[in-house]
Amino acid sequence: MKNELKIVAVIPTKNEEEGIGKVIKEVKPYVDEIYIVDCNSTDKTREIAKKLGAKIIIEPRKGYGRAYKTGFKKVKADIIVTLDADGSYSTEKLGEYIQIVKNDEFDFISCNRIPKKGSMCFLHRIGNKILTLVSNILFRISIKDSQSGMWIFKSKILKDLKLESDGMSFSEEIKIKVIKKGFRFVEKPVDYFERLGTIKLNTFRDGIRNLFFLFKLRGSKSI
Repeated sequence: MKNELKIVAVIPTKNEEEGIGKVIKEVKPYVDEIYIVDCNSTDKTREIAKKLGAKIIIEPRKGYGRAYKTGFKKVKADIIVTLDADGSYSTEKLGEYIQIVKNDEFDFISCNRIPKKGSMCFLHRIGNKILTLVSNILFRISIKDSQSGMWIFKSKILKDLKLESDGMSFSEEIKIKVIKKGFRFVEKPVDYFERLGTIKLNTFRDGIRNLFFLFKLRGSKSI
């Protein structure tokens, strides 16, 4: 797909051979390039991605946020699309949402997940609600899904965001800072399905870490 604006997908990976092929095939019609930022995969993730035309960025250091920060620094694009490599996010409305950003209606779209059967355990649902509620209270914002990892945004806004988190809390941090910096932010719904491959998220551990990060961020001068 050729666009007057360059649109690039950035996808973090670590041992996602079961889902990465599906995700690349679904995203490819909407973007000009696809990059995976791979954190020491030991399976066939890189091989599958390369075969399907994706470009590979190696990030040996651990962390969801670290992968994104590395990817964002290395890609050249007008619009960046992100999502997980496990096939959990529907791409059905991706073209529509990209067009909204291209039309300069918003600077950042975060996809509010609509969980389908089996896609999110009870603890995960409760954890998301708690983290979103705390985010809204601490930062006086109004969002529905602070932990969503599917975004479509103008890359130029990154220069005004001092993104710090190397871990899963990166997903809440980027939304909060986009809103607090005054960029045009909106949430749009996407269906959310059961992931392909092994679950890597530790609901309790990562939830506590994200909660602590929110309080740390509240006292930070980067907001």
